[in-house]
Amino acid sequence: MRPQYGYFADPFLLEFDSRVTQMLSLPDGRVGAILERTWFYPTGGGQAHDLGTLNGIPVLDVYRQEATGEVVHVLASGKLASDEPVHAWIDGDRRLRHMQHHTAQHLLSACLQRLFGLETLSAHISGYSPSTIDFPDRSLGEDELAQVERLAHEVIFQNRPVTTYFVPAAEAARLPLRRPPKVSGEVRVVEIKDWDYSACGGTHCLSTGMIGVVKILKTERRNQKTRLHFVAGWQALERFQELHAIVGALGTALSAGKHDLLAAVQRQSKALRDAQKELQTLRLERVPIDAQHLLVDAISLGDVRLVTALFVDRPAGELPALAKELTKTRGVVALLSTVSGEAKFSVVLTRHEAVALHAGECLRRWLTPLGARGGGDEMFARGGGAVTEEQVRNWLENIPARLEEVFDATYND
Repeated sequence: MRPQYGYFADPFLLEFDSRVTQMLSLPDGRVGAILERTWFYPTGGGQAHDLGTLNGIPVLDVYRQEATGEVVHVLASGKLASDEPVHAWIDGDRRLRHMQHHTAQHLLSACLQRLFGLETLSAHISGYSPSTIDFPDRSLGEDELAQVERLAHEVIFQNRPVTTYFVPAAEAARLPLRRPPKVSGEVRVVEIKDWDYSACGGTHCLSTGMIGVVKILKTERRNQKTRLHFVAGWQALERFQELHAIVGALGTALSAGKHDLLAAVQRQSKALRDAQKELQTLRLERVPIDAQHLLVDAISLGDVRLVTALFVDRPAGELPALAKELTKTRGVVALLSTVSGEAKFSVVLTRHEAVALHAGECLRRWLTPLGARGGGDEMFARGGGAVTEEQVRNWLENIPARLEEVFDATYND
């Protein structure tokens, strides 16, 4: 006899009365309730569980016990008792989103199989983030993905009925199921009329029109499989509204209509690249001037002059040229660093040819307390890591003492 899961019969029943048959103390310290009958959907088949309340107590998770098939409702508190009547409420927005995405997944999987012979290996259904379909490793171009979308929408706009029913295993074997059932005995079939037959225990729309719209976002290779990301129904509408707002804001900022937006962005991008090249040229021309300013604040350690500097958002590629200019001066050791973004740190260490110092070995040791890495040869070394500006400033304060540990302020003539 099949378990009495109410959502099989009526996925739109979102409030119901039942009775607690058992309260459970769960291994993670939370409590669970088993009901006489439930319409809550438990996690399974790639679809996430329902949320809601029992007598006003939030239901945080719902899962099916493997041994008994009973549905456990994980509660935010343990104020219910066995044999207690309960009024249950299911989050209808979450339920509908999952229904739209699950039926859309069946539809897309059927389209992938019909058009390209691609079998769905697994799927993940989410109503609030893109859902996914995994199929054998196969690259699909933009034109092929457009074919899948077009075929899917033909079926959506035909508003074909979606029905669910149980059949004995023998009868299931005679149906054109897209994939063999994973259960033995009686099989629950989800049928998109004259289009797709799937063995599935999830919640689904009553017709393809309820999906509304489906949009493939991207495909990517994952563990020798291809993963397709898509949105449907309410989530697709929200994505379209978001993108429409972004396009409108960009158009206003660039004084361009939506059809001219790409060309406007390309012009702006070229102008920015040209400006960056010009700025790079000007910065390189300033290197000798910057070097002279830094030498003024050099720290004298015997016959050695230590120059340290920390720049914010200065391109790391400019540091070697500045360090090279500094070490044209006899006795100079230059340690130049820059931080940008979220704790992105780069550093170079170099020396005048007469200073007795192995730059690579020193920088490697000095960066260890920062959790950064570096290395190089005797004359020049570079490194970096995820380090904040404050950490770098504190680190630089200790460099003179670390340098004195390396030598007693002597250099080779």
